[in-house]
Amino acid sequence: MKGSINWWDHQTKKLLQKILPVVEKLNVPMVNTTQLPKFIDNKNYKYSFNIFNISDQYLFTAVDLIKEKIENPKISLLIESNEIFNDIGLSIIEKTKSEEIEVMLEEFTNDETTDIPKLLKKIETTNSDLIIIAGNSLSSFNMLEQIIALKIDFPMIVISNCNSEEIKQKLGNLANYIICSTQWHNSFLYEDDNVGNFNDYFKIFKSTYDYQPPIEAAKSTAAIFAYKDAFERADSFDRNKIRNALVNINLMTFFGPVKFDKNKENIIDQELLFQIQNEKDIVVAPNNLAEGNLIFPIPKWSER
Repeated sequence: MKGSINWWDHQTKKLLQKILPVVEKLNVPMVNTTQLPKFIDNKNYKYSFNIFNISDQYLFTAVDLIKEKIENPKISLLIESNEIFNDIGLSIIEKTKSEEIEVMLEEFTNDETTDIPKLLKKIETTNSDLIIIAGNSLSSFNMLEQIIALKIDFPMIVISNCNSEEIKQKLGNLANYIICSTQWHNSFLYEDDNVGNFNDYFKIFKSTYDYQPPIEAAKSTAAIFAYKDAFERADSFDRNKIRNALVNINLMTFFGPVKFDKNKENIIDQELLFQIQNEKDIVVAPNNLAEGNLIFPIPKWSER
């Protein structure tokens, strides 16, 4: 999972539609580490459990944050065109409509066919207060690179999938103002008996693989711990006993709690926004979890 690799890519629908029926047919308990898109109804699958839950309100925190800063904000949305991010984009659009927030542009993009510089220049003419980029970390990073190349001024930039270390290393001054959405952050010092807390996991991972752990690695590790717990409590290799152990799991991991609801989705449902400030990831929203103040607006290129 090093760097900007994103498991979903463009094969998501094909893979899930093939894997889940096989898992169900063979009665093999599976702990899935990715979010299921809406076209898959997980209630139909007894043996698939989801360690990672992104609610329909993902990135709503970004909309709420800009509303705190500006009375009638103008927002532009750039959504990577695949099943997961389409769902996220449409949910944001529904929220803005319900709250009568002006969406200046909503664009579903494709890395291979979309003219990104042209699109960004188009957004520039809208005078948007917030630009939300919902896509995998590679797509988001490419967008940011183009913003730098074109020297476009946006007051606030929020991205859904963030490799903050890569941004800090490669994006220069702009890195200090980017806002990232995450469900896992070192401000949540959950602790377990396997590795300890976030900082312990970070040290182990970094010393082993020589790069900083992305969220994909962390949630996959948590899924393994969930399996370990289920096997130990089932005390058996019987598939149904292991499934029942997963149904009744109530486990704390360094990643957070693992406890599945009636739809077999993990109860963890937290979204943070952190802003990179002086090369540090500072939580700025929601207010009850904020570690520091949002830098807003981003200084214009001419003022840096």
